[in-house]
Amino acid sequence: MQSRSAGRSRGKVWWLGLALGLAFLLAAGPAAGVDLYVEVGVNSPYDVKSDEPTYYNGYVGATTSGAVLNQNDYTFAAVRLNIGFNDGSSGAYNQSGGTNSNYELILGRHPGSSGAYNQSGGTNSNYYLYVGAGGSGSYTLSGGSLTGYYEERVNTGSFTQSGAPT
Repeated sequence: MQSRSAGRSRGKVWWLGLALGLAFLLAAGPAAGVDLYVEVGVNSPYDVKSDEPTYYNGYVGATTSGAVLNQNDYTFAAVRLNIGFNDGSSGAYNQSGGTNSNYELILGRHPGSSGAYNQSGGTNSNYYLYVGAGGSGSYTLSGGSLTGYYEERVNTGSFTQSGAPT
């Protein structure tokens, strides 16, 4: 039998997650609610060239295979960042500098999709990190720093750390 305090504790964590997600969205300002799609044949590879607005949803490879987003500097933020979203789609996020901050980072969202995050520098900070949420995912950390505040989960995929990340 589950104790009452354990049930209350999980409820507090859920409310804390909801409050942090709403705070993240509200702090984003007027650009929040805008979605970013990075697709082959449209705008891939997409290079972060200045501080971006905070996106509500970011998709790198929502419907196409081989979409790429590169970040060498500056700040990129999304409430929910999906790398590889639909069946048959794939995407890659290459970070060598700057700051990437998300409420949720999802690599390989749905069955048949795949997403890769390659970090060689900079800071990546997420409340939730899912590697292979429904599809397959991979996270390669060879430099920089990765911070997860609540949950980091590797389902169908891999997490590889090499070198001496900070």
